[in-house]
Amino acid sequence: MILILSRDELEDTTNRVIDWLDYFGANYVRLNGAEFNQEVVIEDGKMVLDSIDLDRVNIIWNRRWISKLPIDETKEAHLDAIGAKNAYHLLSSLLDETHALKACFNRLLASKKWTTKPYMVTANKLQNLTLATQCGLQTPKYIITTKKKIVSRFLKNHHRVICKPIAEVPTFSAQTNENTTESLIIYTSSYEADQLIEELPESFKMSMFQQEIDKEYEIRVFYLNGACYSMAIFSQQDPQTSVDFRNYNRKRPNRNVPFKLPLEIEDAIIEFCKKGGYTIGSIDLIKSKDGGYYFLEINPVGQFGMVSYPCNYNLEKKLAKYLIDEDQFISERNLKELV
Repeated sequence: MILILSRDELEDTTNRVIDWLDYFGANYVRLNGAEFNQEVVIEDGKMVLDSIDLDRVNIIWNRRWISKLPIDETKEAHLDAIGAKNAYHLLSSLLDETHALKACFNRLLASKKWTTKPYMVTANKLQNLTLATQCGLQTPKYIITTKKKIVSRFLKNHHRVICKPIAEVPTFSAQTNENTTESLIIYTSSYEADQLIEELPESFKMSMFQQEIDKEYEIRVFYLNGACYSMAIFSQQDPQTSVDFRNYNRKRPNRNVPFKLPLEIEDAIIEFCKKGGYTIGSIDLIKSKDGGYYFLEINPVGQFGMVSYPCNYNLEKKLAKYLIDEDQFISERNLKELV
């Protein structure tokens, strides 16, 4: 059986893959994060979920498994009731409770095949940059520091740099009116050397500065079990997207087209994914004006809708087929072991 770990909203990709699983008559079950919180029972040391026989699970598609908090942190009334000083601690405590249960759940399924192991859902950018280099991919030079003097030394060799989060990009929310809450995202920022030196204090919070690559275009690659599906993103001509294409221009979207990477770059990506333990993943590259291909980072969960639709790759069908094939292979192998 295929187990899909997802969530109950903003998951059109999950729905589209499930359409194909239904079409092929696959044996699957979907477990959203919110449902897990409601269903899970641990009694006499054994975890039970009403809708799933965990022993029958062969493969797990680990999609966005984010559950809602027991209280809505966007509602001021909830926070007022407990006091602002306690709000952060309460939310952290509630998350810790959920994480503890999910850790037990993950351990129960540790011997199963996962598209993305739970401990790999959050990628370590620094480790991946090192691994990419070891696999023959070019990567931008970078430093991480708290001191202006070290940044100044780095800038002697790099006239423009970008500043980006070391870990995952944090998302904040702001209520713009009574009925609307908007997400606020920290995008990658670009700085000229002189500007940065002028604005930086002598010391600051730990920050990552990376060589800015003079890019011709960006490339998003969806990797699935040894195959690469690539798309070129012409973001450079739009000031809104030139540094970070994720700062989408909804009125004038970037032009996105199917793209074939040079064979040696595809081979290096495949080697990177195999050594990193990635079965699926979305990889960001830059094609520089001097002809190089620079690896930036990988999202191990794999956002592939933005590549699948414009490039007509039909990745939802390919992922569904992969899950079905793996499920059947594992079932047949288990049967042979019983004989």
